[in-house]
Amino acid sequence: MTAKLASEENKPNGMYIIKNEEQFKKEFGLKKIKIIPGIGKVTYDMLKSKNLFIIRDLWKYSLNEMKDKIGNVGIGLYYKSRGIDNSIVGRIIKNKSRGKEITYQEDIYDKKIIYNTLKEIIKEISFEMKNTKKWCKTITVKIKYEDMEQITRSKTVESSIRETLELYEVVDGILKKISFPKKVRLAGMYVSNFTNHKIEQLKLGERVKKENIKKVSELAYKIKKKYGKNIIIDPLDCK
Repeated sequence: MTAKLASEENKPNGMYIIKNEEQFKKEFGLKKIKIIPGIGKVTYDMLKSKNLFIIRDLWKYSLNEMKDKIGNVGIGLYYKSRGIDNSIVGRIIKNKSRGKEITYQEDIYDKKIIYNTLKEIIKEISFEMKNTKKWCKTITVKIKYEDMEQITRSKTVESSIRETLELYEVVDGILKKISFPKKVRLAGMYVSNFTNHKIEQLKLGERVKKENIKKVSELAYKIKKKYGKNIIIDPLDCK
């Protein structure tokens, strides 16, 4: 969380160093609450109605008090206002492909963490493709091991896709074919082979299933775009 806020302080260079908690409080205590990632208009208006305007206002309350005051949203804001957030910070790559890769602070051996990492990347890439009205046909997964050995595996699908559940289905298939004999330092995912419209080659039963997925995902996207990405869970979070 500290990294996300700090990167906003010195755009376009994106380099701003926060050395300790005291500096964080000094730099961000008087900032408006709406600079915290994930706060949309509805949440911001609700916070103002509770007389919460700047980040320092949130420091007055304990975790339980925050939950009692504004519900489950208060739990996340309690930590974020103190520079703590477990969501992933990485870099977006935009050219002929779009993607993101995450370097772990410590080499990991837990495949579940890798899956969760790629789920977060999928949600971000899906949201971006919808913003730019793009679909993709090729999905690539990148893994770098602790000894710096690197592998990439790609799959090209017949129908262009961009929904989170569709992307996850492809990524899951790729991961099942990758062995993990040693710890992992980096995990990433890229999409490419873009189209400006939906291309589908489906049987009738598959078409009905895809249409249902699309309806749910499009509704989730519209709500997130209007009110903030964290306002509702993504269908992928139910996997």
